[in-house]
Formats: sequence, C-alpha cells, structure tokens
Amino acid sequence: MNYIDIDTVVARALTIVGSPGDEEIIKNLGKEWVWGALVDLPITNDAIKVTKVYPKNLIIKKPDDFRRGIDIALYDAADCFIPHAFHTGKSRIYPNTEQYAFTHEVDGQEVTHYIPVDLSEDAKCYYLGTNGSGVSYAKIRYYAYPVDAKGWPLIPEEASMTCMYFIRYMASLRRNENQSEIANNERLYKIESDRCRARLKAISGEGVKTIGSLFNRLIPNFNRSRY
Repeated sequence: MNYIDIDTVVARALTIVGSPGDEEIIKNLGKEWVWGALVDLPITNDAIKVTKVYPKNLIIKKPDDFRRGIDIALYDAADCFIPHAFHTGKSRIYPNTEQYAFTHEVDGQEVTHYIPVDLSEDAKCYYLGTNGSGVSYAKIRYYAYPVDAKGWPLIPEEASMTCMYFIRYMASLRRNENQSEIANNERLYKIESDRCRARLKAISGEGVKTIGSLFNRLIPNFNRSRY
C-alpha cells in the first residue's frame, strides 16, 4: 500500500476548501482533522506491526502508534517465554501469585514449572500482576497508525480523497456556513468514506496472486506420464 504525507493531503484539501483568507488556519487545523477521518477508516493487514517494549514498575506502555492490539508475549532476561493469563480491565480482582516459575529436581535433573503471569490492560498500557516482576520485556503484535518521523500520520493513497472531503466538511462547520452547505459537505464526505472502505476491503491483484499460489501448493503435482 502506498502512503502520502499529511502535508500533501492538507495542501490538496486547500484546493477544494475554497475559503480565501484563512488558508493558514485551515492548514494547521487540517492536520488535526485528518485524525478524525482516519479513525473512521477500516484497518488493513498492511498496518500490522511487531515491536519490543519494556515494563517499568509492572506497567508496559503501549507504543505511540498503537491502534488495536492483536497479541502479546512476555519474556524474561534470558529470552525465555513467560506464559500469561489475560484478564480484562485495569483493576485486578484475582489473588496474587508471588512467583511466575519454580524449579525442582526430577531424576537428578532440574525441571521448571511456569505459573502464568497476570496481565490486564487499558487504553494506554498493559499491567502486570505482582508475579510479573521477572518480566524483562514484551513483544506486541498490533495494528498501528503509520506515522512519519515527526509523529504525524501517513495517509493511504486510497484515503486521500476521504481526508480532503473531511477537512472541507470541518472547515464549513468552523465557518458556520448555511445548513444546506454543511449538509452537502457532510454528504460528500460520507460518500467518499464509503468508497474508501470498499477499496480498502477489496482484495488487490497482488493478494489474488498470493492466494492463488498458496492454493496451487495444495494441489498434488501428479506425473501423468506414469498412467
């Protein structure tokens, strides 16, 4: 998927806003309005990202570009996987388990038994239970907002028109234009938003080729000359 920077989208939007005199205001506010348009768009697999994060005081802060979590795995300082039990909500209602692993000998060999670490989350962070003091880091697979070096969102090329019409709609609200003009700008934005959703959910040509190649691998390659 191709992405364009937010300044390009705002610059394109200024060509259809049609409000001489407040271009600088629209240019600055437009960057914030783009976020509102992006939240309304569907998530695609192109946005899947994996990153390593480190806990502090049993709290794991989610990445700044975090949109929606898929999976999380915990590890200790020796890069050994630590199982966890996920509980919804921030406040813990389960009793503490004071250690996440214990070791004992079986037939002269040390055997380690793992006790799942309690884990919960809210919008900004993951929270480890008191038995998670041995967690050194975590790997998170999540849907991300693609951002540039300055932290501004990168816009999918397919969504550029949606963002432009959203900026136009918000600009008309800001100028308190007549109700028919505001309603028309809202209608144009929603039409383009629906089109964008359809484009992003529709499978691409590359996706069709990938699925076809995977399907063909499941078909036995018989040597028909033998029959």
